[in-house]
Amino acid sequence: MSQHNASNEPKEQEKSITLEDTIIYTEIKKRNSRLLITAISLLGTALALSIMFVLDRNIFLLAGAVIFLIASIWQFVLVFQRNENIFRHPDMVRFLKWGENYGSYIIAIDEELRQSKRTQFSKVFFTDSFAFIPTFYGFGWFHFSEVCWAFNHVTKHSVNFIPTGTDYEVHVYLDYGFRAIPSNKSEKLLEHIFQMAPFAHYGYSDELKNVWSNDPAGFIADVKQRMNQFLSDPDKFVKENLESVEDEKLK
Repeated sequence: MSQHNASNEPKEQEKSITLEDTIIYTEIKKRNSRLLITAISLLGTALALSIMFVLDRNIFLLAGAVIFLIASIWQFVLVFQRNENIFRHPDMVRFLKWGENYGSYIIAIDEELRQSKRTQFSKVFFTDSFAFIPTFYGFGWFHFSEVCWAFNHVTKHSVNFIPTGTDYEVHVYLDYGFRAIPSNKSEKLLEHIFQMAPFAHYGYSDELKNVWSNDPAGFIADVKQRMNQFLSDPDKFVKENLESVEDEKLK
């Protein structure tokens, strides 16, 4: 079984590096530029609809222009806020949960991202300690020590009882929230998460859902205790929990 440093304390960094030099900073700034392009596009659409309204006097054109204008203004506000303070971006604000130690986490991520060896499923890729879910506007990530519960989620679509497609996702419940990861290789993705965080719970059950819904703090505390047991003696943890973990994983 693969082992990794699931501790919330990254390795000490010997070299000095600025935030602007890191990959995650560059990636998030790039996605903020995409947000700016979206804002400009929305503004252009609002102006086009306004011109059409002047010519046609159709109230629906005016309503559409107002909606697109409001959406554009909101996007411009987000772009301005994130340019002024990169930690206004939701994928950066998470670093602040570690207080003064957040800088070492950014550097730890940067060092792992610069390693050539990565495991990738669809658009999701993994380093030794982190999972990354890049999107058009974001660069989502989580540390494997944050995983509490994960399972495959399949949604089948149909029109008039005629199947039209199936969506595959891995639902990951973390100690700070939730992530749904779309992937046509969801089984392999879930298997990799299991290998990196065997102390978490795997597979869906009403019992786990009820515990998470009614007592998330207790659920998280139980997983943290399992994680500490795994870190102190991985072989013992696997031996004592292998059967139940395997049963959960295969659901």
